[in-house]
Amino acid sequence: MSLSRKTKHGDDRMSSRRLIDPDKRNQLFLKYHKIIDFFLPVGSKRRLVLITVVNSLLTNRNDLHFENIDSFNKSIRNVLSDFAEAIRHSVSNGPPNVVYNQSPLQSLIYDNISDIQSMSFGCTSAPKVSIVIPVLNKWIYTYHCLRFISKLQDSISFEVIVVDNGSSDETPKMLALMKGLRVIRNDSNMGFVEACNNGAEVSQGEYILFLNNDAMIMNGSLDSMGDLMAQDQKIGAVGAKLVYPDGRLQEAGGVVWNDGLRIAWNFGKFDDPGRYEYNYVRETDYCSGACLMVRRDTFFRIGLFDAEFAPAYFEDTNLCFAMRKIGYKTVYQPKAVAIHYEGITAGTDVRKGVKLHQTINRKKFHDRWQHLLTTEHYANGENIFLARERPRDRQTMLYIDHEIPSFDKDAGSMITFEYLKLFLSLDFKIVFWPANLREAEPYMSEMQQMGIEVVYGYVNFDRYMRKYGRYFDFVIISRPFTAISFLKKLKVYSQAKILYVAHDLHFVRELRRAELDKNEKLGKFAVKLKQLELSIAQKSDITLVFSDFEKRVLEAEDPGLNIELMPWIQKVNTSGPSFDNSKDLMFIGSFRHLPNIDGVLWFVNEVFPRIRRHLPQAQLFIVGSDPTPEILALNGDGIVVTGYVKDTSPYFLNCRVFVAPLRYGAGVKGKVIEAASYGLPVVTTQLGAEGLNLKNGKNVLIADDPGGFAQQVVSVYSSRDLWLKLSVGAIDYMKAEHSPDRAMTKFRRLLQPTYV
Repeated sequence: MSLSRKTKHGDDRMSSRRLIDPDKRNQLFLKYHKIIDFFLPVGSKRRLVLITVVNSLLTNRNDLHFENIDSFNKSIRNVLSDFAEAIRHSVSNGPPNVVYNQSPLQSLIYDNISDIQSMSFGCTSAPKVSIVIPVLNKWIYTYHCLRFISKLQDSISFEVIVVDNGSSDETPKMLALMKGLRVIRNDSNMGFVEACNNGAEVSQGEYILFLNNDAMIMNGSLDSMGDLMAQDQKIGAVGAKLVYPDGRLQEAGGVVWNDGLRIAWNFGKFDDPGRYEYNYVRETDYCSGACLMVRRDTFFRIGLFDAEFAPAYFEDTNLCFAMRKIGYKTVYQPKAVAIHYEGITAGTDVRKGVKLHQTINRKKFHDRWQHLLTTEHYANGENIFLARERPRDRQTMLYIDHEIPSFDKDAGSMITFEYLKLFLSLDFKIVFWPANLREAEPYMSEMQQMGIEVVYGYVNFDRYMRKYGRYFDFVIISRPFTAISFLKKLKVYSQAKILYVAHDLHFVRELRRAELDKNEKLGKFAVKLKQLELSIAQKSDITLVFSDFEKRVLEAEDPGLNIELMPWIQKVNTSGPSFDNSKDLMFIGSFRHLPNIDGVLWFVNEVFPRIRRHLPQAQLFIVGSDPTPEILALNGDGIVVTGYVKDTSPYFLNCRVFVAPLRYGAGVKGKVIEAASYGLPVVTTQLGAEGLNLKNGKNVLIADDPGGFAQQVVSVYSSRDLWLKLSVGAIDYMKAEHSPDRAMTKFRRLLQPTYV
């Protein structure tokens, strides 16, 4: 039945599907995959069999002819033969998961060299990257490899060096049509190793990218690989994500086992390249030489690709191990992507030709590195969760929050992000689990590039913890409604120490709101919240709070709780505002947080008119994400509602006074700390300063009634001496109370290994 058949309403089926509400479609998608995963568990043999059978049938559908019983039997035998080979190949390369048959690459359509177009490569005199491509015949693949390079829009400068190993087909003619290439012509086939070394010796770049001629590199790959090199001088090699032309994953970094028979494994082979475990930066055992960037000086220090592994195979794995021996890392970069046909030059039969050296060199590699393999590597297929990364002895952490932190939009997300960076600096392997499992960009990509494994898509938590729970040393949970939904399962499937981060005590906040609004129903809800939050704290090994006030509240409720006070991490800004070059007032905060809405409305209605009587030219800038209609309605008459602002520093640097008119809430107020980090004088309420150890008149001004609040704003706005006193006091306070070093010291003690 054709998908384009019209419905009775005149719309084709595909158009009808597009009309489904996105949220409903997502729910249906998750429900569908939940059913599939129940009957065909990921990684199970029956799932593998079904996937491979379907792919074989699809691949061979043009060869199926059923005119008579003989042709039918022959067609089925052909399919089953291919199916058996696919199973053998799949199993020998590790356990595959679900396969997504994505849009295939456009066919290589050129049959004659007269059909191709000349291309130009802007070779610079001082390139940052030298792309070295060894070739032997198969000119059409080399042409497409070059075609993709010519379309790159990467900002990093590069040159292209092609090493022709004595091609006898149309390769020399094709290369002669290209402009800006550097071509090295060998009279005979010197092999992959020697060709790569030949290209490296004439290269000019700081980095060398070795690229197979049957690989097509995607836009942005050079930049993403070069960025990693620039960020960490101890990275010696960066490998790309390799993808088959049909969209299946070929490799997401490599794992080396201590088994001499099947020693090297392409992590993720035949799986969906979009899955979360293949899309974060990580150190790995090795990456394929099909698309491998190396630091040139380190490459020559090691002695290039070892001729012992000529003509090909295991030279790349040996190189990564040699780099590791002298203190350099091999890192997998998922943003660098190359479509790789695999086996075009050497073939796929390990019993003959160049491919025979895969078996020979595997033994050479195993013999050379046997001691390291025995002491630092796992047996084949064991502990894949640990084996896919280096180093293997790092402590592991599962961090669970309600969503991926949008760290430039709200204080809670910002402090979560700062602590994730701190845990990385303590060398933790981190898995971040957002309860909504949604991809939130650009925040997810930034975390992945930092080396955090961010879980997204349809992933079953019970199944995940049954499989991997034993590997975690620590689990951090936060926010009561999120924490309670995971806590029981964590206790069942893991022996990890559980730390509960109470960003603020919700029951304290809601009790204050109930009192302010005289809402009895809300007061009863707050009591239930107290029971919930105390229960989570009691079931956790440690409860972390940011406010000493909330620490005392919890200890009063249950003296047996293990409560630790967390420093709020906020770096001091070296250049802050000046009295003479600043004007106006500012507030900042996310308007998904109800206390911010209440505080701004109270300030605008009760306080700001009093201020304007004395300072008629002063404006109020209300900065923050997700402003509600009632907040947006405040725009005008001296008030500017900006909405979300990516870079808020101009407001902190150009405004003269920061206001935090909070009437209810709980926890420390990140906005107050952020303003203090700039040395911007803050006027706030008692509640806004709660738990921060601030001193009225020394590093902050405090008032709770409208008249007093307005008077404090006018006084600091008008007095240079008072302004300077508060500004200097705020910076001194920040250095003493909120330095990253204090947080580091605290967590070095709390996050001691859970094993001896």
